[in-house]
Amino acid sequence: IVALRTPLGPVGATLAPGVTHAGGLVLRGPAMHGLSDLKVIGDQAWAVSDFGTLVRFRLRLDGDGRLNAVDRGGVRALAGLDGAVLSPKERADGEGLVIRPDGTMLMSFERDHRIWAYGAGAVPVQVKTARTPSLG
Repeated sequence: IVALRTPLGPVGATLAPGVTHAGGLVLRGPAMHGLSDLKVIGDQAWAVSDFGTLVRFRLRLDGDGRLNAVDRGGVRALAGLDGAVLSPKERADGEGLVIRPDGTMLMSFERDHRIWAYGAGAVPVQVKTARTPSLG
């Protein structure tokens, strides 16, 4: 993952009173497209993509506490309960991400709508689910 610093907006922006711009980054890399949700806890960040990947990286701040880089990045393909990588895109299209206090991740998916739980290292976890009856 390569991080390039970027200003606030293409020509700057006016912030509301009391709001401070803490820095911005453009992230580039093979898995840095189609990111749907981003969660930050402390200096760790996670993003889920439209292509069935979970991206994780550490945020780096400068001496003034402004965002200026990322490191320790990694990408992991999401798998199903059988351990196989999710595909095609219709099954792998990640949309939302929640990280619970115990580290379990809940991910919602588009197209084939569902919410799955993943444990440490994005390993799928069997959970009880209830399907909503079809309206059609």
